[in-house]
Amino acid sequence: MQLICYVTPEDKKRVDIIQGIQASTGLANVKYFSTSDDFRERLLHNLDRKTVAVVSVATEKDLIDIYFMQHLLNKVQLVLLLPDTERHTIAMGHRLHPYFMCTTDTEVSNLMDVLKTIVAHGTPPKPYEQFRNPFESIMPNSLPFFEDNPCEHEAA
Repeated sequence: MQLICYVTPEDKKRVDIIQGIQASTGLANVKYFSTSDDFRERLLHNLDRKTVAVVSVATEKDLIDIYFMQHLLNKVQLVLLLPDTERHTIAMGHRLHPYFMCTTDTEVSNLMDVLKTIVAHGTPPKPYEQFRNPFESIMPNSLPFFEDNPCEHEAA
């Protein structure tokens, strides 16, 4: 497993995040990037199938920069740390299709737990309630009339 991390120098929790990653994963080949251009270059090169990218977004501008790398982030398991819990920030974060998403305001121990789970099992834990996809409640599988008899509702 390979782990890459993008944390900007302006991020207030930069040191805590880096120390948390080192303590929780125990991986020797962790690569750290502080500019979006360097991070983009790394994503363009061949990556392992089980590459985890930890991306900490400090500002809305950083989130927009990361959003434009969306096509490159599809190749990795993305762990996204957002700067706040504003609706538009969370919505933009969901568009990146992260495996796990939380804010930088939360304890770094949450990030450490997530990374330990990913390293141990290859999959992240369930997201916190406030970061769940808001569209899950209106997906067709959750509508009651689909559960009655799915054959009656097939397309013609």
